[in-house]
Amino acid sequence: MEKDLLEQLNLWHEDDEFEKIVDKIAEIPEQDRDYDLVGHLARALNNLERYNEALQQLLMIKTLGEHDPLWHFRVGYAYYYLSQYEDAVTALEIANKLDPEDEDTSLLLKWSRHEVGLTDRQENSVTVQPNAIASVKNDIEANEMIEQEKDFGFARVYAVELKYKQPPKLDRNLLYEKMELYTGKVDRGEHHPDAAGLAVWEANSQEDQNLLHFFHLNYMVEYKEGEMPAQTNLMDTESRPVTDYETAIQQSWHWQEAAQVVSDCEHSLLLIDMMASGLDPKSRLQLFTGSLRAVLETAPCDAIYFRESDKLVEPSAYLAAIEEGELLYGALNIRFYNVEGTGSGRPEGLMDSLGLAALGIPDVQCHYYDLEPDEVAGNLLNIAYYLFDRGDVIVDGETVGFTEEMRWRCEHQYGLASPHRVVIDIDPGEPYYAGRQGAEQS
Repeated sequence: MEKDLLEQLNLWHEDDEFEKIVDKIAEIPEQDRDYDLVGHLARALNNLERYNEALQQLLMIKTLGEHDPLWHFRVGYAYYYLSQYEDAVTALEIANKLDPEDEDTSLLLKWSRHEVGLTDRQENSVTVQPNAIASVKNDIEANEMIEQEKDFGFARVYAVELKYKQPPKLDRNLLYEKMELYTGKVDRGEHHPDAAGLAVWEANSQEDQNLLHFFHLNYMVEYKEGEMPAQTNLMDTESRPVTDYETAIQQSWHWQEAAQVVSDCEHSLLLIDMMASGLDPKSRLQLFTGSLRAVLETAPCDAIYFRESDKLVEPSAYLAAIEEGELLYGALNIRFYNVEGTGSGRPEGLMDSLGLAALGIPDVQCHYYDLEPDEVAGNLLNIAYYLFDRGDVIVDGETVGFTEEMRWRCEHQYGLASPHRVVIDIDPGEPYYAGRQGAEQS
């Protein structure tokens, strides 16, 4: 009977039937559950993201699990997803010592140590240690890097809101399949690739913690602590009023119905990346685009808002653009402003891009007189795609040409329109240029 039960539990585990495991073991009185049954119960609870309950079960068999690497791994796994990273490191180091060949343990231990390092760097106080000078130096360098990124306009976390008129529902297994289709190998569970939990996730469910976390193993990032996979999180988030999207709506030339659709949406999901800022811009956006596409094909929404480009896009138009290879369709916003009050007496405009700086590439801008906005927009879009493809390769003073007669001079500056970020300012030459470059700025 015991052998048959364990075989059945393993079959349910392979089929992601974690609730069945919990229900079956719950039928057995606690005093009649042996070490293996409690271990199966804890594993199922971990896979259902009920980490506190899993810990309670594991601690009941602590003495028996003292020399079992799997027991320590499950404890560390629960602590990791409860964000108790130091406890996770303690448990996983023991598991690794008991079974140094286990790859899952080694990987989760590396992630936990990395999280502990991030937490330590966020603390304001400095603890005196034998390597205190090196630690302080590292903290200073980290703070300087963060300030430089902020000054540039770089986004350490990339975010997109998905807006819904009706509460979204997510088939987790389908989402996982789509994630693997568009981003490659994904890990999300304990000793088993399919550990997402319930088959269907309702974004407003009180039982769920409203969070799905994916580790993208085809997108590894090198850190001092070692390699880490880039990650994405999908979570329920409070739906904001349409007034919060005013600046995006003002620039929604491509989607005239944006304001009405967003005003009708009462529910939102938030997709973000984590540990992905170390990827090159193209790879990072490819990963995020694949993840977003997976969500859209699993739970179609009514509007998409790219926070870093302050851009609202219609979902079907976005998917069609991505299918055609337009990777920047949502990530890049070409904005237009009428400029008044300068006393020039001439039609004056400012056009810029928003979204590239968040990926680590300068945005572009042009402050001009008398030119056709559509012409300027096309030129800026071409330059933006060139920079996205090649990187920040344009040197101050160089010119870019769209025809044999037209050579526009380039210079790195801070953007004239918010948010604060680095841009490449484009000078179309006399008599069209309304900005300043070089010595003129002083």
